Amino acid sequence: MHVGIDLGTSHLRAAWMDRRAETFVDEPAVVALSASGHPTIGREAEAMIGRHPDAIRVVRPVDGGIVRDFDATVLLIQHAIRRLGAEGLGRRLTITLAVPSGQSQVDRKAMEEAARSAGARAVQFVESSIAAAVGAELPIHQPTGCLVVQMGGGVTEAALLSMGGIVDSRSLRMGGQALDTEIAELLRRQYSFLIGQPSAQHLKHQASGGQGASATPGDILEVRGRNLETGMPGTLSVPRALVEQVIDAHIERMVQLIREAIEACPPELVGDILDHGVILTGGGAQMGRAVSRLAAQVEVPVAAADNPSACVVRGLTRMLHPRAVRPARRFASWRASLNLSTLPVPPIRRWIGRSGTRE
Repeated sequence: MHVGIDLGTSHLRAAWMDRRAETFVDEPAVVALSASGHPTIGREAEAMIGRHPDAIRVVRPVDGGIVRDFDATVLLIQHAIRRLGAEGLGRRLTITLAVPSGQSQVDRKAMEEAARSAGARAVQFVESSIAAAVGAELPIHQPTGCLVVQMGGGVTEAALLSMGGIVDSRSLRMGGQALDTEIAELLRRQYSFLIGQPSAQHLKHQASGGQGASATPGDILEVRGRNLETGMPGTLSVPRALVEQVIDAHIERMVQLIREAIEACPPELVGDILDHGVILTGGGAQMGRAVSRLAAQVEVPVAAADNPSACVVRGLTRMLHPRAVRPARRFASWRASLNLSTLPVPPIRRWIGRSGTRE
């Protein structure tokens, strides 16, 4: 039996199909280890971040496809298998892991060993960008180009796909977790105010409409933490523009990443990008500000996939169980959702000219 696992920096998502019934697991990729030896995994462990004593160690086992804590990674995979109800399969269990396309052989071997230690008989790998495109129902198996940007917690990757493979891929070793760290560090430097990662993440969601929520109205955002000058707890009023400044700097790096991917695009696929635009997947695609800013700066049609955070695991399920695959959307529906008629395209032609290619 096949189990598909998207072992990300922020979340663990897994799925399998038994008798045509799909089962999904979606939990934070956090493990809490204590001296007693009994681990806490998932949402309960995430609630301990910043609130645990020294006797408990809270870790995120995987960072951008790199195994940072092998034993915790094994526990995380075993937790997913138990939640799916697949622990009784024993030696019949095959695990397919979604990994970044730029992952080194050393890191891939570590992931394989962790999956085997968790009980897998065989381990397979699928590039995250391919799985995300399948989960977003893009026509990647046809002779047409699709540009997918996977906005993960540890890695941001832009991949040009065609005929079921990756034509070109560019990545940044940063994602939503790095953005949270930058926000917390900015408040520490500018206001001498210390906040934790969960509070920084909450500020990010308030300013950008993350996790599917609309942005909090008003020009001031409030956050609780510790005043480093007095050492006492307090509440800080943070200008929205300050948080948006950090988010926009991250988006600027994404814009450059997309430009590099477009510049490396073969001329035969340039027209396909103009037709289909850029599709955003991953948890970062839930930030409404990211979608709108990317569309304005890249000036190529940009749209977020349906339920973007689940695209990878959804794609794994459809790749492992072809009967579960639904017909891909026609190009016309993508054109309608991207609203091509309202977005100018001259910038992409300037990039093509600079890269020495022609349509």
